[in-house]
Amino acid sequence: RFIHAEQASNQMVLGSDYLTEQVRLFTVTGDIQYMTNYFRELNETQRRDKAVDELETLLHGSDNAGYEHLTAALRLSNDLVDDEYHAMKLTLESGTYDPGKIPKVLKTYSLSPEEEALSDRDKKNLAQELVLGDSYRDQKSRIRRSSSSCTKYLIATADQERAEANRELNRLLHLQTLLMLLLLLLAIGIALYIYIWVRKPINQMLSMMKAGEAATLSGATELRSVSEFYNTTYEENRRHYQGLSYRNMHDPLTGLYDRRAYDLIREDIDMSDNALLLVDVDQFRSINSSWGHDTGDQILRRVARVLEKNFRASDLIFRLGGDEFVIIMTSVDSSMANQVEAIIEQANIMLQRPVDDLPPASVSGGVAFSDRKGSNEDIFRDADAALYRAKQTGHGGCCIY
Repeated sequence: RFIHAEQASNQMVLGSDYLTEQVRLFTVTGDIQYMTNYFRELNETQRRDKAVDELETLLHGSDNAGYEHLTAALRLSNDLVDDEYHAMKLTLESGTYDPGKIPKVLKTYSLSPEEEALSDRDKKNLAQELVLGDSYRDQKSRIRRSSSSCTKYLIATADQERAEANRELNRLLHLQTLLMLLLLLLAIGIALYIYIWVRKPINQMLSMMKAGEAATLSGATELRSVSEFYNTTYEENRRHYQGLSYRNMHDPLTGLYDRRAYDLIREDIDMSDNALLLVDVDQFRSINSSWGHDTGDQILRRVARVLEKNFRASDLIFRLGGDEFVIIMTSVDSSMANQVEAIIEQANIMLQRPVDDLPPASVSGGVAFSDRKGSNEDIFRDADAALYRAKQTGHGGCCIY
């Protein structure tokens, strides 16, 4: 909850700051593209509104101090939106713009008669004062303080819940210990009951039958120890759960994270300072055709081990399926392009050395950094495009988007 709350709070501030940046650029430069960016963020991207919804959910209702801070931040932000509309309207009135590109809300926004009477220069100066002046900056500072107070409240609440969970866990552990002792006593009692009321009568009946005397068989065979049954079942369940949890997130052939793990991790990880690499095995179909699928599987396992050896422990390596792998490198930027190319080159050097009678292999890589130029905004698509170019230039290469 704390992590989601912190992310939502940051998104709220980022969304608000982005709106501020675009309206300021519009009032200063008069470039209508900044106004278009403003309304796209406000009406389509809606980082601020989505963050508020997330925080409201995490706050569990409105009867707490955190919700009051959130409400205050939202109210101040909405007040700023009106000032920003005002500034953009003044800027529009001070120049000549295509009416088809002006949003309806600004077309219907009214200025006072005094403002209408101002010269174009004065209108533009007034617009800049509205979004660059001390009052506006003070409002922005108050939004940040309210958002920070909301996050601090959530941190404190999370700590309280964690402490309560620890107390409940300790209580349950004590209860479990007591129940295990009672179970042990029950097992001893059952063993004594079986020995006294079952085993002895059966032995007596067998003796009577051997002696040729008539006897009526009553009773049952000995039962297993309750404690042994409990411990065996518990251990089997524990191993089964661990195996199931591992299989749900890992590729059974290579032991790497699988596509399901990639989809889950990709949703939460911040890609603002990371790189994404797409890697596949060159001529893998030919390897399967010439050497057989068992050899192909061994090649995939070897590629997985080579990637693990050459990339950092902090990097995340996934097998998406077939011969396709993806690596998320953390805390890197495009200045490290040469190092990334060197890693792929070193991996290919290792794969070219035959091991365990396996044929030589090579991989090609496509890399997209988060700070890349000319982005399609989809880092996976950009990395895939780079991989395609690498494949066109030959095998065992690496291409940077």
